[in-house]
Amino acid sequence: MQQQGVNLWEAAGYLGMTPEMLQKVYGHHHPDFQNEAVGAFKTRRRKPQSLVKSLAKPKRAEADA
Repeated sequence: MQQQGVNLWEAAGYLGMTPEMLQKVYGHHHPDFQNEAVGAFKTRRRKPQSLVKSLAKPKRAEADA
């Protein structure tokens, strides 16, 4: 039912369980399960810059002074 997009409350009522139980036991079958995690891998993020290197690098204004 979750894969077909049936409302959580309706599905739980039909199956004779609480929405919490339905989500806990069958929530991983929902089409949106882990979409956010998958999206994190699809979007390329900028490589993290080392804080140590950025602090050790002199600023241009300080180097010219």
